Amino acid sequence: MIKVKVHLFFKKYVGNDGVVELEGPFCDDFDVEKLIEKLGIPKEEVGMVIINGKWQDFKSRLSDGDSIEIFPQYLGG
Repeated sequence: MIKVKVHLFFKKYVGNDGVVELEGPFCDDFDVEKLIEKLGIPKEEVGMVIINGKWQDFKSRLSDGDSIEIFPQYLGG
């Protein structure tokens, strides 16, 4: 199982206060990009992904037990 927390307006894609748990098993090529697609979040709106406390890119593989946070791009100044 992986635990995903999305922030700000991404919560509308997963409900549950922005937290969702996905049951495995996960195939060897299950990466951040596939997760974002599965959740229905537009990839171009993602600004940062944190896996187990470390910044990662879209091609980072996901494994059972991972904790993922997805943040949108921030605008403003």
